Order: sequence, then structure tokens, then C-alpha cells
Amino acid sequence: MIDRLNKKFVSTFVLVDDLKKYEAAGDALARSLLPHWKFPLQLVFLNPDCSLVTKLNYFRDLPGIHPDVAYPPRSKREGPMDTRPNDVIFLEHLAQHFGRE
Repeated sequence: MIDRLNKKFVSTFVLVDDLKKYEAAGDALARSLLPHWKFPLQLVFLNPDCSLVTKLNYFRDLPGIHPDVAYPPRSKREGPMDTRPNDVIFLEHLAQHFGRE
């Protein structure tokens, strides 16, 4: 999966305030991303046509989060959490949506 990520995926980031400006200016990618953004960090995976494939939220989906990232800071998460390491969750999530090699 790592080799596939390196060959087939593009990684970038955008601040939500900038994303809102681009969306207001009519940017199609920003318009696709903005409805899926959640605090504090949203990993969004899109098809080439900008349609959503899947997403992961750093706070909700990954257990290895620093408590200062919570909102409000140091708040406790509710509900069950996956106890696997973040990298295992990330790679398994991608394999579920994009297949294994």
C-alpha cells in the first residue's frame, strides 16, 4: 500500500479559511472539499472528478491524537475508539476503499 500511495496519490493541504475563499470564488475542488471538512484535520480522498471516495478525521477516527487537538482542548472523546496504531488504521482504511495490491 505504501508503494501504491507513493505512485498514485497526491497529498496536499489547505487551510479551511482559504478553502472558503476558493469556494466563494467558484473553485470546483474547494466546492467538493468544503462540505467534508471537520475540525481539526480531515483527510479527504477524491476521485479525479473531485467526487468523494472516503475521508478520515484526525480527532474522530485516529486514537493517537494529542489531547491539545481536541475541541475544546483536553476534552474527552465519547464512544468506542479503535485502539490500533494510527498508521494501521490509515492503511487499512485505504485498502478497504482502494483495494489491496
